[in-house]
Amino acid sequence: MHFTTVAVAALTGFAPLIEAHYTFTQLLVNGAPVGRDWQYIRQHTRGYMPTKYGEILENDFRCNTGAGSGANTEVYTVKPGDKIGMKQGFGANGIEHPGPAQVYLSKAPSSVKSYDGSGDWFKVQQDLLCKSGNAQALKTDAWCIWKKNNIEFTVPSNIYLVRSEHIAIHGAHDKQAEFYYSCAQIKIQGGSGSSVPTGVKIPGVYKIDDKAINFSVWGSATTYPHLPGPAVAAGGYTTGSIDGTTTGTTTAGGAAQGGSPVVQGDSPAVQSDSSAVQSDSFAVQDDSSAVQNDSPAVQGDYSGAQSDSPAVQGGSPAVQGGSPAVRAGAAVNAGANAGADPGAYGEVKGQTNGQANGQANGGQWWKGHWSDHW
Repeated sequence: MHFTTVAVAALTGFAPLIEAHYTFTQLLVNGAPVGRDWQYIRQHTRGYMPTKYGEILENDFRCNTGAGSGANTEVYTVKPGDKIGMKQGFGANGIEHPGPAQVYLSKAPSSVKSYDGSGDWFKVQQDLLCKSGNAQALKTDAWCIWKKNNIEFTVPSNIYLVRSEHIAIHGAHDKQAEFYYSCAQIKIQGGSGSSVPTGVKIPGVYKIDDKAINFSVWGSATTYPHLPGPAVAAGGYTTGSIDGTTTGTTTAGGAAQGGSPVVQGDSPAVQSDSSAVQSDSFAVQDDSSAVQNDSPAVQGDYSGAQSDSPAVQGGSPAVQGGSPAVRAGAAVNAGANAGADPGAYGEVKGQTNGQANGQANGGQWWKGHWSDHW
């Protein structure tokens, strides 16, 4: 099986300040780095800081702050079946926050460089739980994405905008979920047919009160039943399951996920027919966020002032406007919700939550359905 890879990892150079933050800066094709940082991935101005819970209704939630277009970003050509991914910058190498990961795609109406992502998005990949029956593991390595530096999915024919995202939920119980994502611009050659799945809008894919992004991993829960966002499009992939009893990758419309029923997204799916406009380019947007820190002692201030976030410039971490607000030892007790364990997994150095989307659905949406322009 061929997958698109979205690399996610932990920070190294800035680990003393912010151990839980990361971003994606370099394209991977079939497992190998391609080009330089930001050559094929839209450069944003958030640096390695996450998008916070209260910002998910903003337009910047599509490709990140300052990445509404990609005029200065090149387009890389790949083939259906190639592995495509986005690699973390700043030397990060492994997700260490609990939470799901997912990949969204959106069709560019003409040039992907000018596309702002305002069209429909549909989900093609989600990574859930790969370990079952352990409440402690739900806080760490039960998640399929744990300690991985990439998110993988199969590249269908002619897709234009791909958004890979990781949602860290270690602070979600206190309305502190965090989102990590980026966008790469890619042209996919080949294809057949012209059908495109209906999709959702970003922002709008999640609601502030969605259970999936307000979920607590600090009680006795061993499953993650409320998955964010829409179902995976027909023919898309799910790795793991809501209860961890399934650890492999299944195709939407194929094998059931785990032993428990999936509670399909709390967010309303803003459905529309996105099959009208055709183009030769597509951008891969990286939503894969990295989970960071293995065992923080105090549930900390997950936010960290983003106005002080370091800007990623050409792969070099340039701290702009002063030091990041989240500093070692500046932990703030997030408070324990019902069933929360305020001392079990906290943030001494300002960690972040990220959230992933996930639902499975049936069918084969890209095999034999996509035109050479899609």
